[in-house]
Amino acid sequence: NEVYEEATLLIQSMLQGNNVCIIAYGQTCTGKTYTIQGPDMNHPGVATRAAKELFELISKDKSNQSVRLTLTIIEIYNEQIYNLLDDSTPSLSMYENSSGNLVIPDLTPISISSFTEAVKLFKLASKFRHTSSTEYNDRSSRSHCIFTFKLKMVGTDGAIKRSTLNIIDLAGSERISKSKCEDELTKKEAISINLSLHALSSVLNSISIKASHVPYRDSKLTHFLKESLND
Repeated sequence: NEVYEEATLLIQSMLQGNNVCIIAYGQTCTGKTYTIQGPDMNHPGVATRAAKELFELISKDKSNQSVRLTLTIIEIYNEQIYNLLDDSTPSLSMYENSSGNLVIPDLTPISISSFTEAVKLFKLASKFRHTSSTEYNDRSSRSHCIFTFKLKMVGTDGAIKRSTLNIIDLAGSERISKSKCEDELTKKEAISINLSLHALSSVLNSISIKASHVPYRDSKLTHFLKESLND
């Protein structure tokens, strides 16, 4: 409840055409997934609350002729991107087109028209996310999970507004020596996680000091988030 009270103004700003990122960061087993996804519908997380508020805001807003809300849920695992809403697809490629816009050819946003539809997709995605047992947690998230809502609003005057909301449940920050990742797979996972978190830190620091170069391409995580972080 307390976290979402701080986030609600960011959600509302989407209707003004603003891109938003909400990121849960911390050590393994500190409650990131609990905060973002929530344990159940009686205790909804930030992503669930955001979906509910978006539909409430859309229903109250009479300034638009049409509104389209879409959702994708991906995970970035060992520097590979996977669609958590379609486990039959292999890892996804990503590139920037000639206009500098990010393109993921095989990731199709799903149009959602109700809160109930969003919840069904959340439950589906939770089944496919990579987890492993570590010293910290017997079911530790080993990937970055990203919920992406895209909003397109066409006003009564024909003006178009587009905005994106990324809600990110990061994999846990940890030291291999403490998490006891001793087999090759969990070691590889931990190294990949820490490298991408370092890349995210570098990007945020570069943005904060208005550096001439921001290293978005240092990881799939920061490259995927470029449009929202850059906004």
